[in-house]
Amino acid sequence: MTESPPDDVEPRQVLATGFATYGIMAIAALGWLAGRDRTAELHTQSFGVHGPWLGAVVGLAAGLLMAVVMAWLSPRLRVLRDIDAMVARTFVGIGETAALLFVIAGALAEELLFRLAAQDALGLFGTVALYSLLYSSVGGWRWLLIMVPHALLLGLLVQCGFGLFASTTANAIMNHLNLRRLRC
Repeated sequence: MTESPPDDVEPRQVLATGFATYGIMAIAALGWLAGRDRTAELHTQSFGVHGPWLGAVVGLAAGLLMAVVMAWLSPRLRVLRDIDAMVARTFVGIGETAALLFVIAGALAEELLFRLAAQDALGLFGTVALYSLLYSSVGGWRWLLIMVPHALLLGLLVQCGFGLFASTTANAIMNHLNLRRLRC
């Protein structure tokens, strides 16, 4: 289990691998839905039952809340300071546009795979477990501190009818604000 990328890894290689991984995740999500004849869920879950405006507001609020909590907890918990340092190393020298595109691609792919395809098949808690285990296998056990509440909140947004728009917005806002905090 790798705790952080080796120091000799080029951040652009990490980002290129991330973009490729996100593409594979999006294709896998759509394939998983198609294989179960559930592609209509994309339309049904896109904006949820509350519509795009409320989904946008709730997603923005959830993303801001998660970013504020991370900013408050990070200086207080060594494990979060270590994660922040790893993320900062990965994005050093990466332009604002590339970082923003990475955040958006990641949010879209993760929400398609986990909140749409996986949550439809495994339910909320199965998806939280899958999401948390996947990310902890990549970033080490310390990611569980972030991934479990993050996955639970995003899954609840979809389960409570706010749709993928809300969960994707929350995911992207939190990651973007955390990156901006780390890059300042």
